[in-house]
Amino acid sequence: MMIGDMVFNGSGRPGIVVGKDSLSGELVVEDRGEKFEAARHKGYLNGLSIDDRRMFNEVIEKSKHQKNRIEKLKLISEEIDRLKKDPKNTVVTNYLEGEKAHIMHSEGISLGSYRVQEKNLR
Repeated sequence: MMIGDMVFNGSGRPGIVVGKDSLSGELVVEDRGEKFEAARHKGYLNGLSIDDRRMFNEVIEKSKHQKNRIEKLKLISEEIDRLKKDPKNTVVTNYLEGEKAHIMHSEGISLGSYRVQEKNLR
């Protein structure tokens, strides 16, 4: 677990990891407050480094300004293509592709043509 990861306690209540005790290994988890609310609205980005999480959030924030869902998806696609030019961005682009697929599925939208990694097809 990393700081910023969303977790669920035994009763299913979500929280955000805000710290970790290096001696005991215990996590410090908040289930309310400003950090929790901010993380909750950005989705479950467990496993992203701080830099990757920042890049992901910047793209999503930029896309929120698009009123039209198709334009929002096109913007996310353009950002994915831009970020893919640097191989260090592989993880964040995979998360962005997942977010794009989620939006397309939940909204019932097809872009007509889009890019997807072959390994993700069946």
